[in-house]
Amino acid sequence: MPKEKPRAPEHAPSPMASFIYRFAPVFSFIITELLNRTDTHIAIRPLAFLANLLWYLAFYFLASVLSGSHRRIGACITASVLFLLALINHYTLRFRGRTLAPSDLLHSGTALNVARSYDLAPDGWQLAAIALFALLLFLLIRFPMRGPSPMTAVRRIVLSLALLSFFAVFLFTSIPADLGVSENAPQSENRGFINEFFISLRYSFLHKPDHYTEETAEALQEEIMEEMDEVLDESTEAEAGLTAVSPVNVIVIMNESLADYSVFPGFSASEDPLSFYHSLPGHCITGYTVSPVYGGGTANAEYEFLTANSCSFLPEGSIAYQEYLDSETPSMADFAREEDYHSLAFHPFLASSWNREEAYALLGFDEQLYEESVSDAAFIGSYVSDACDYRNLIRMTESSTDKLFLFNVTIQNHGGYEEERENLDTVLTLAPELTEADPQAETYFNLVRASDKALEELLAYYATCPEPTLICLFGDHQPTLSEEFYDILYGKPEEERSGREKLLRYTTPFLIWANYEIPVQSGLTVSMPELGILLADTAGFSRSYYTAMLAEIYEELPVIHRYGFLTKDGSFASDRDSLNSARCKMVDACEILQYHSLFDRTPEDTFYQPDEALGE
Repeated sequence: MPKEKPRAPEHAPSPMASFIYRFAPVFSFIITELLNRTDTHIAIRPLAFLANLLWYLAFYFLASVLSGSHRRIGACITASVLFLLALINHYTLRFRGRTLAPSDLLHSGTALNVARSYDLAPDGWQLAAIALFALLLFLLIRFPMRGPSPMTAVRRIVLSLALLSFFAVFLFTSIPADLGVSENAPQSENRGFINEFFISLRYSFLHKPDHYTEETAEALQEEIMEEMDEVLDESTEAEAGLTAVSPVNVIVIMNESLADYSVFPGFSASEDPLSFYHSLPGHCITGYTVSPVYGGGTANAEYEFLTANSCSFLPEGSIAYQEYLDSETPSMADFAREEDYHSLAFHPFLASSWNREEAYALLGFDEQLYEESVSDAAFIGSYVSDACDYRNLIRMTESSTDKLFLFNVTIQNHGGYEEERENLDTVLTLAPELTEADPQAETYFNLVRASDKALEELLAYYATCPEPTLICLFGDHQPTLSEEFYDILYGKPEEERSGREKLLRYTTPFLIWANYEIPVQSGLTVSMPELGILLADTAGFSRSYYTAMLAEIYEELPVIHRYGFLTKDGSFASDRDSLNSARCKMVDACEILQYHSLFDRTPEDTFYQPDEALGE
């Protein structure tokens, strides 16, 4: 009697189903890197390639363990979540010039606010990725892993705990760092999106500075206060009796994406987009400030200017307004109040962006105004024009019966330069090679030209205003332009640029102008916290012990930035270890006292409050 062939179990998966489920992690990896605009076989180094595959295997395996007999549903959900994350990263890369950071997911409201100005039409990379994703879902549904899971409940629990332990070890222990997993990689090095995302997540938690305790911070405060009190005691009565004009209006304009590209050797245009700024008349201080952000993250520039805190001591990608501002925090609004100013924050766009309503209240502003308060609104494209914005500033100072401290964040130059901007004079043209490298760039530079014209009109008005008025204007960050565009600007690719050259990408212009006599200075390069202190000093605001300490440190180290330090003698240090011991101690003091201010400061702590004795 012939032997019967052994039959497969009734619910055994087909070979095709087994292949699809084993290949699904690789499929998701390819889809993600298509949206990351990466040739996965060439651009990612072997170890990073392996690390990415391990992450995808872990996700699918965990889904399989948790879903039990519903493995098809678990696999489809995993594939969909990974695709959605990759798609968000694609748009972040397209519009911000950088990959998605974990903290970006907390800022979705702000992203949606400005999405209308961007071209969301799918590009070739997206179409290819969408087709592959649709194919993956079809295969997972068409060839399901049938039958009950071969794993017992105990085995599922053990494997789930093992995978969760792996995630915990990666995120919360020093083991990855000991193995050489660093926070920052050169922009030219692609470590794969999922791998980079989890590395960023690992380093997104703010840790205490080395050797920090509340007691050491308070001891450092006492030491600084004693030193400064001794200096004050030695001041002569003549020095204390010096007086200056007290402005009636102090206006700060943080201009969206305003940048001066003349700092780059490869920039060439048919005319200077900042021709008025470069020939400023009257009493003014001009130079460059180094922003904490590039391409977006406006709120961090505001935070640095208003609080004198540095984002270089916060996790990369974090937004202070949303993550570290949860109680009343001393700011320039408080310093203005000490001088009897009414403080007003004005932004001609949505109040919900960057959690500004809550942030401005915690920073001590007396009043806030947003797009619904704009009088005689005029637009360039989707946004209120700078000229209209400045006309509203004039109305505010004209109608105010108090001394006014006015903090204005403009919106005209916001990204989305592929959108046709109605009411924009497009007379400026770029050199052909720049236009070819980024066809949207000409729109941006014509927006800058419009900002320059609006500034000229604003200063012309206040030049004849009888009220002493002090105006500070600076750009929050450079816009997102293509890497090819920057290669031409620099005359070299990113990997060949020095640390100091890389800081140029974070540089924006500033001015402090008055319709009365102030000290004239030019060619300064300062950090944004130092710019805030410089304006406060020029306005005659009192200092706190904290800002007085920072002012002394910034005299020695004008720029303290995540990507390096500029010293007063013009040298550049790429990291803290490259500084001499005295300068390193200064940076340590900044970090310790900033951490204390964020987490251990009490309402009774006078170290961070304005003190009339410390006034300029």
